[in-house]
Amino acid sequence: MRVVRLNLPDKRGITVNMQDIKVNFPEGSRIITIVQHAETCPHCSVDVSPILITTTIINQYRVDLVYQCPRSQCKRTYIGSFYGANKVNYILSSVFPNPPIEKKVFPPIINETSPSFTEIYNQAYEAEQLSLSHISGMGYRKALEFLIKDYVIMTRPDSVDVVMNHRTTLNKVIREYINDPRIVQTAERAAWIGNDETHYVRKWEDKDISDLKILIDLVSHWISMEILTEIYFESMN
Repeated sequence: MRVVRLNLPDKRGITVNMQDIKVNFPEGSRIITIVQHAETCPHCSVDVSPILITTTIINQYRVDLVYQCPRSQCKRTYIGSFYGANKVNYILSSVFPNPPIEKKVFPPIINETSPSFTEIYNQAYEAEQLSLSHISGMGYRKALEFLIKDYVIMTRPDSVDVVMNHRTTLNKVIREYINDPRIVQTAERAAWIGNDETHYVRKWEDKDISDLKILIDLVSHWISMEILTEIYFESMN
């Protein structure tokens, strides 16, 4: 873990290490460890070594730190809220104001094929940006399933009853109702990692959400290529 060295001078003008700080709780002063400071300014979205302005005690388990962005182009203040389950190590739980939320933009053909996919994906993407990784992983897995099933229903109308059956697994839909091997192979692997996001024990310990997102991008790419290819083949016969 990188130790954050904040630009806070002591009385002698020396920059001090603020990972461990002394806090005056109502029951007495004690040293707490800030596991990781709020290093991304929510106003300018730049990673910084923030200036610590003051500390506010909410209760013995929660401490708020007021920061100032050191960048001359910004200089705005923001608050990092920290939770300490053991009263020693305090972990960043939220930042105010909330950083701007980005949206993932997909090709129009994907939006038309599965509007629910883009909606669910961006909800998961928003959760990830808010550091809700356990929730975002499950959301990406759900988005993948909607994309695959909506694509299959669109290209194989005869599959509706099977796809809509709650007993039909995503793996069955991928293997039995998709012909393009590129979609099959990338979708299968995305489903494997996605399943890890919903299970108690991970099977693919060297893979995470970033890998899942790459595979979903590949799935959406091959699906859009397949659909566009069919559109042009049919229109130019």
